[in-house]
Amino acid sequence: MEAEFKRGQWVLCRDEAGEEWCPYVFCKFLEEDKDGENYLVFGGWKFRQCLPLEGNEELVRSDGGPEPPKPEIEHYEFLERVEVYVSDDMEWVPGVYVTADAEMSRPHRVLIVETRSDRWFRDSDVRHAVRG
Repeated sequence: MEAEFKRGQWVLCRDEAGEEWCPYVFCKFLEEDKDGENYLVFGGWKFRQCLPLEGNEELVRSDGGPEPPKPEIEHYEFLERVEVYVSDDMEWVPGVYVTADAEMSRPHRVLIVETRSDRWFRDSDVRHAVRG
């Protein structure tokens, strides 16, 4: 899902709506960031939102401007059998889908069958159950 940014390109970054857009030099896109801070800029800072500086100069140090589109999350049905990737065990385990919250960095709530506990998971850590 890497955006259209190139290493060394000037960009505007912030974490949340209402924060100021600040200029930085883009370094790389972090696909696996657990906090949703996918945009790494030179200096080691990470952000959730990123726009190209070119064409958006009027937004520098302002808190307005367009909201980057939220990625579509995978859709699952309530109580659907799914599998979730549990990083502690480094394996896919069976679960039952509970709910979604597209506003969160871990949008899927799943009941893990083996432990009878529920947790929130990233979109990439949930999949439809493999039937066989």
